[in-house]
Amino acid sequence: HGATGLRMNPQDAAVRPVDFPWATREDYLADALNPNDVHVWAQYECMIRPEKEVLDSEDDGGYIPLSFTPSQEDAHDALVLARKHVEKVRIIHLKARQVYASTFWTAVFSQCVARDKLSNGLVLAYELKTTKALMRMYRRIFKNLNQCKPLLRLVSKGIETHEFQSGAMIESASAKNAGGGHGLTHSWVHASEVSRWSDAEETLEAIGPASQNAHTIVMESTADGRGGLFHDTWKEGLDADEWVKSRGAKRGYLRVFTPWHRHPGYRLAVGDEPLLYSDLEAELAAKHHLDAEQIAWMRATLRDVCRNRMTRFQEAYPSCPEEAFTSTGAGAITPEALSALIRCLEEPIEKDGDTWIWEYPVANARYVLAVDPTGGGPQGDFGVVHVLRLVPGGEPVTAAEHSERCRPAVLAQVAVRLAYRYNQGLVGVERTGLGVACCDEMRRLVYFNVVCDTHGTAGIPMTASLRRTVCEIGRDIAESGTGVRSSRLLDDLSDLRDDGIKIEHATGCHDDCFRAWALAHWIARKHIQRLPVDRSTRIKEYRTRMSPLDMGL
Repeated sequence: HGATGLRMNPQDAAVRPVDFPWATREDYLADALNPNDVHVWAQYECMIRPEKEVLDSEDDGGYIPLSFTPSQEDAHDALVLARKHVEKVRIIHLKARQVYASTFWTAVFSQCVARDKLSNGLVLAYELKTTKALMRMYRRIFKNLNQCKPLLRLVSKGIETHEFQSGAMIESASAKNAGGGHGLTHSWVHASEVSRWSDAEETLEAIGPASQNAHTIVMESTADGRGGLFHDTWKEGLDADEWVKSRGAKRGYLRVFTPWHRHPGYRLAVGDEPLLYSDLEAELAAKHHLDAEQIAWMRATLRDVCRNRMTRFQEAYPSCPEEAFTSTGAGAITPEALSALIRCLEEPIEKDGDTWIWEYPVANARYVLAVDPTGGGPQGDFGVVHVLRLVPGGEPVTAAEHSERCRPAVLAQVAVRLAYRYNQGLVGVERTGLGVACCDEMRRLVYFNVVCDTHGTAGIPMTASLRRTVCEIGRDIAESGTGVRSSRLLDDLSDLRDDGIKIEHATGCHDDCFRAWALAHWIARKHIQRLPVDRSTRIKEYRTRMSPLDMGL
């Protein structure tokens, strides 16, 4: 293996490939470790792709060399261009899903580790499990090179330090741990899926001092809507032509974009019958030179993965950067529906502080109220009470809405006040943590017309499955382009994201008004079991205790 630890030895005929053109080991090493060309390293040393599906196996077999795809060649060209002009390379890579961008950058930085015995690298991904998956590729390479030390030292809070025989190190951590970059002076930084980091600004600020002298920093990610660190960095960056022209001036990040149609795997076989294009498909085919197999793949993915939502497809599989950074992010609500909802907005007829009123109580009308409690605090989420008037044979109508950063007990008092005002309406409280305190306060105030679970416990236990159901009800109503009167609710709808698993707000935004509104609609659609209370006892309690209205609530 020699001092470098590289696997291939030109003098060893037993392991030398037939097409091995180097006469001496020194000639081979010069090309394999050439920082301006990663092809030789990838072909002969970077055993990174499993020949068959390998999940948790750490064996040495079943791996094949890394052959660059056209999309990876684009990233390689940008890397060579940057290294030609500057010593400190800064690249931001906007990509479509599953184009093996992380695999390419792993090959690049593993070469940096092999070339520099004192290399100290940093790998960050947005979750611990994705960080571990990324580091598995690095360890696989160096295990094949017989360069991994048997000891893996765990530091703290999910931070791992990986040491190699040459003395180089790689520190890996989840981006959720802002201290992940402390303790090392980094030679390079591999930041993956930056758009999904919850506190990207804080994380990069924490690792900044340790990485300011790094020779290479790469931020690679799919898009996640407009705004945020990744989108801002992309806007400030420069394309290759502009970047080269700015020689001598202060440069931003060099931008690399990988559209979905550059990936050779995004194709689907078509039959003998010619594929009939829609107007949109014909336009895309002409603009980006797509063939029938690519159009067939796009059509199937749009239908099966993106549920016929073009904005979601454009963000996950963009053809140009403008498509990736859509105004609605992951597109829980389509732009067409949002445009229709804007026309539905109404100014409240009364604003009582944080309580907005669109309708005064109607005699004999039935009302439901949904409560989404929070812990309060100046930077916390909002506690929301949403009031719906039930319409026989039609969709419920928003009558009032209260949104305020307040403690659960205070929100419960607001809910009781509104419930009494709106014909003692049925109140449903999201009972997750703080919701228990809200339910207890309502019981103390002797209000019993509340939703309970099958065991008679006040409140609605919001499981992951039920939360998804409730959010889908709200999303479907919003997609109809009607039913929204509140501008606060519209703001929440505009910032919703749907990744196929859960519907939630974008980073730095809120969805409290949406959750309360959707929960109110769910209550209105269901046959809800009331909290079992003896009627004579309730009347007796009302007679012997002051009502909330008498208490000034």
